Amino acid sequence: MSGTSHRELRRRIARTDELHDVIGAVRALAAARLRRANEGLRAINAYSAIVSTALRETLASLAARDDAAQPISGQPTLTVAFGSQHGFVGGFNDELVAALAKLDGPVWVLGERAAALAGETNILVMRVFPMATRVAGINALVRDLVDAILSMSSLVSAVNVLYAPYRPGSTTVATRRLLPFEDARPTLSAAREPVLRYVEPEKLVARFAEEYILAELAQVAMESFASENRARLRSMDQTFENIERRLERLRKDAHRARQEEITVELLDIITGVEAQRRD
Repeated sequence: MSGTSHRELRRRIARTDELHDVIGAVRALAAARLRRANEGLRAINAYSAIVSTALRETLASLAARDDAAQPISGQPTLTVAFGSQHGFVGGFNDELVAALAKLDGPVWVLGERAAALAGETNILVMRVFPMATRVAGINALVRDLVDAILSMSSLVSAVNVLYAPYRPGSTTVATRRLLPFEDARPTLSAAREPVLRYVEPEKLVARFAEEYILAELAQVAMESFASENRARLRSMDQTFENIERRLERLRKDAHRARQEEITVELLDIITGVEAQRRD
C-alpha cells in the first residue's frame, strides 16, 4: 500500500466495510436456514418412515402373487438432480455436475445455478425446476415434482435422485432409487408378519405410491437444502474471515499513511518557520 494516500485508503475501507456487512448478512441467513432445515428434517424423517413401512407391508403381500406388476424394461433411467438456485455455495454444484457427467439417460435438474453449470459442461438437461430457497417453499416444489415424475413414469424404467445428503462432515453426492418401489429401499422388499387389512393390496399400493414418492422427495429436498446452506455457510465463513483480515491490513495502512502525511505536514511547517527566521 506504499504510496497510496490516506483518503484513498479510507475509501477502500468504506467499500470493504460494506462488503463485510453484506457477507455477514448472507452468512447469518444461511445459518438461520440451516437451523430451520434441521428442524424440518426431523418431522420429514418420521413421516417418511411411516409411509415406507406402510408401503413395505403392502408390497410384501403382493410379492407372492403371480399377477404382481413387473417393472418396465428397455426404457431409460431418469435422474433428478438437486442443486442450488443461487451461488455462494463453494463446490456444492460442481460435485453434483461431476456425478451427473458420469450418468446416461434423461436428466432433470433442480436449481438454476446448478442447471447452468451442467449446461456449461455439455450435459443435456431435459427440464429445469427452480430449487426452493427457503424451507416454506419445499412443500410446493415437491408436489410439482411428484406430478411431473408420475407423468413420466410410463416412459422410463426407473427414477433416481442425485443429491448431497446432509451428513456431519460429509459433502459426498449420493444416488437414491425412487422408482420402481421394489428397488427403492432395501427395507421395502423385506417381508414382515402379515397384518389385517380391509382393502385390496393393489388399491393400497396405488394410494401409498404418491404418498411414498412425496415423502421420499421431501426428505431428499430438505437434506439437499440443508447441505446447500451448510456449504454456503462455510463459504461465507471463509470469505468473512478474508475480508476481516483485509480490513485489518487496510486500517493499518491507513494509519501508517496518515502518520506519514502528518510527518510531511510537520516538516513543511518547520521548514517554513526556519525560512522565516533566516529572512
